[in-house]
Amino acid sequence: GVLQLVSAAAFVHLEQWSFYHAFYHCIVTGTTVGYGDFTITTQGGRLWASIHMILSVCMLGELFSTLDTLRKERTVILERIEQLTRRLDKGLLDKVLGHVRVLRPDAPVDALGVTNVEFALAMLLELEIVSMDQVQPFLLQFCKLDENNSGRLCSDDLHLTHTMSTDDARKLRSFGSSRYATSLKKSQTLPAPPRAELLA
Repeated sequence: GVLQLVSAAAFVHLEQWSFYHAFYHCIVTGTTVGYGDFTITTQGGRLWASIHMILSVCMLGELFSTLDTLRKERTVILERIEQLTRRLDKGLLDKVLGHVRVLRPDAPVDALGVTNVEFALAMLLELEIVSMDQVQPFLLQFCKLDENNSGRLCSDDLHLTHTMSTDDARKLRSFGSSRYATSLKKSQTLPAPPRAELLA
């Protein structure tokens, strides 16, 4: 709006148009319509018209980009609200269990189901707030830090880190990482067990 008003004032001065006609010309040019019903005759007017067209097109593109970003953000917010107000059903449970199988492929998803942390992470994956490519490096790091291969990080892991030799620690960490990688590969290639079997 400000750009078009300033440009109209410039055309009034350079082309001796009325402000109404100058503003009309700026709006038509700025929206890339360009009827061609006004002809710029002065050198200064042509120079300013070139600057005005470049700025108008850039600002119009930025406007469309901003509107598209707002549309996508609104879609994401609505999806989050839908998931947060959703009741537990078979579809939701199957999706959560599917993500959890990838998160901990070496541990069966049994009748105990999933923990609150696993559920939260599975929902973040489902809503595509985070991706598995972002999560997997931390799972591999966990396996490396889990010195006793217990599946939990505790003071025993810290004690082993300081008491084991460097070579032994390296071998154990390598074993943990390879074990996770192998389990992950199996979980991605083998068909998922039936839901009835998981909850049996």
